[in-house]
Amino acid sequence: MRLVHGSILRPIFRQGFATAAASSTGRRWKCISSSSETGRSQRLEATRRWLDSVVIAETLCPFAAAVREAPKLRLRASEAVDEAALLNQGLHQQPVDGSTMIQLPETTLVVLDASMPFCAAWQDLVRLSWRLQYEAILAQGLERDLQLVLFHPLAMHSAYSEGLPDPADYSLRSPHPMIHLLREADVLRAVQSYPEAEQIPSRNKSRLRKQGLELCAARLQACSSTR
Repeated sequence: MRLVHGSILRPIFRQGFATAAASSTGRRWKCISSSSETGRSQRLEATRRWLDSVVIAETLCPFAAAVREAPKLRLRASEAVDEAALLNQGLHQQPVDGSTMIQLPETTLVVLDASMPFCAAWQDLVRLSWRLQYEAILAQGLERDLQLVLFHPLAMHSAYSEGLPDPADYSLRSPHPMIHLLREADVLRAVQSYPEAEQIPSRNKSRLRKQGLELCAARLQACSSTR
């Protein structure tokens, strides 16, 4: 699967469908601390709701429904409390090289704890992603095998830290900070089979702007509501 509406940080700065916006609103996303087992479960449940009610239901990614379940999807709530812990845990949770790439799920979502300072702001996550890009992908020789995509509750398309609220930013927003790993071969196969795949980001922006800020915000917030 490729959540093509996300912010893509391509190896060696190759251009993806959307550019990474190294920006932050300076605000902090208020959420329940996820250090406990209950908190981790809540993060995973909110992410599943987001996949179903936003990504799939709104057709933000036309490839998502086909890989909604395991083993094609790996969904993991990270216990990392800082950058070092995240790097030590690893994004894959197993040794990976070109020969073992086929053993990975098509898509992996690593859901972080937004109460932790290292990923609380959008700019924090973008900055962290460059380190992950180097240590988890480039240094391992996996730049032609993996893609890394970002989602965050405060993500922005704009390169500026301040600006008018834009409903289109909700194509980058998720209930919790998230790192999305994809196998390059699956991405290329999906894109080649979908007409005008390069138009997906612009269509998503247009659709969300028509829906309006209030609806987009309420829909995302509903993903984190307890039931």
